[in-house]
Amino acid sequence: PWVCSLFLFVFSSVMLLQPTPQVATPSYIATMSSQERNDHFVLMAYKGDKPGKSRLQLEWNSQYPLPEGHMGNAMIWAKNKVTGEIPLLGRFDELQSTRLLTPTEWKMIKNSSELLITENSEPNSTLLFKGACIELLSST
Repeated sequence: PWVCSLFLFVFSSVMLLQPTPQVATPSYIATMSSQERNDHFVLMAYKGDKPGKSRLQLEWNSQYPLPEGHMGNAMIWAKNKVTGEIPLLGRFDELQSTRLLTPTEWKMIKNSSELLITENSEPNSTLLFKGACIELLSST
């Protein structure tokens, strides 16, 4: 009984010392819609713990199929909420997995009012998707 009690004490102590897993909450979110449909997918920007560790992630709406064909050359743009400028943020196909953001790209998202996806690298090319970039409050 004494050994069993000691084992339970050590085991429970180890269990109490384990950190609880942290659920990442995005800092910014944009629900992307096309002219035909709303809410195709969501772009989420997560602030990293140091420069170069922030990331942009894409989550598809399971109700809609993945767009085919015209997305191969698609580009992401971030419309600045103060100046209205629309600098290039990167290629859409880089978002098929989580994409790390440079400090400059993080600032572009942080200062944007809207994210846009165009058919190619020309800023005036066909607009495929757009969505307001919304800052989420941190719960910490």
